[in-house]
Amino acid sequence: MKHRMITHALLFMGAIALLPALPLLFSPAEIPNTAASLQETESSVVAELADESSVQTESIAEPSAEIRQSEMKLPASYSIYNAKTDKVMELSPFDYICGVTAAEIPITYPEDAIRAQAVAAHSYALYQIGRSLDNPDPALKGVSLSTDPAHYQAYYSKEEREALWGDAFAENEEKLTQAVGDVIGIVLTSDGKPVAAAFHAISAGRTESAADIWGAALPCLVPADSPEDLENPDAYSEVSLTLEETAAILSANFYGISLPENPSDWFQIRSRTDSGTVTELEIGGQSCSGDTIRSLFDLASANFTVSYADEIFTFSVKGRGHGVGMSQQGAAAMAEAGSSWEQILLRYYPGAELTALLS
Repeated sequence: MKHRMITHALLFMGAIALLPALPLLFSPAEIPNTAASLQETESSVVAELADESSVQTESIAEPSAEIRQSEMKLPASYSIYNAKTDKVMELSPFDYICGVTAAEIPITYPEDAIRAQAVAAHSYALYQIGRSLDNPDPALKGVSLSTDPAHYQAYYSKEEREALWGDAFAENEEKLTQAVGDVIGIVLTSDGKPVAAAFHAISAGRTESAADIWGAALPCLVPADSPEDLENPDAYSEVSLTLEETAAILSANFYGISLPENPSDWFQIRSRTDSGTVTELEIGGQSCSGDTIRSLFDLASANFTVSYADEIFTFSVKGRGHGVGMSQQGAAAMAEAGSSWEQILLRYYPGAELTALLS
């Protein structure tokens, strides 16, 4: 096993060193979309190639934590499948991470939260490139990254950012490019390999582990306290449905379901993670996951309770998103309180190292 891990690490570093000389193969993500910020993809703007004339800032923000030097080299460019145009784009790391960061976190957040997001997004991208060595998917034109937010990371081109931000474009673009330029050469690693740095909008006060949510343990994706989230009203939401609406949804999605006579007994929560996400429910004698209920009833997260009164079911929900990795609103609260981007990242990815790639 040890020799296999060493071999894999060497293969990965070799692939990174060869980029972009060799095309990398795309693979579907094992983990769900990391994009769970409060920014929804609200535009129908046609995606175009990012402006390659962007000026890249080479400086690195003054570190408040140790940054180790990696033997991996920062690639000259990345090949990305554009899900909107069905074409492959060639973008510099700077332009790609600018586009991802703009799409994945509100630009109104503090600079250090945006820097933390940029590092997380870059780490996740390199993790996906490494995965493609073992799990290639030729269906996506032979590349490793995609702009499809349902499976990978969302991306806004410069033109899309201009349409989104309107009169505030110049100010927001300057903030974005400065933040990304400060950290473009820094990623999160574990045992020398990029971390699958998942993120979500807001936790329920403590983040989740990848093992509990996705059934597979991943380095540094373990629970971390995020108490600031519980002070934010966005951490709480409710969804209410009538008895008839609820019965219709359950009947349509659970074959042969037999619901108890007493509606208060329809949803029986059997297990939760230590951080609160529902992992198993029993509904009319059938078992299902909390994530299934989240999807069926359009809940903000799978951390919920169910109550019934006056022929109304109410789902009371905490958090927004899958809960794994960095809480974006938690990161914003930390930055507002004076924490650096390094401190934010090391809180939400326990055991990770901040690593500088060779330029």
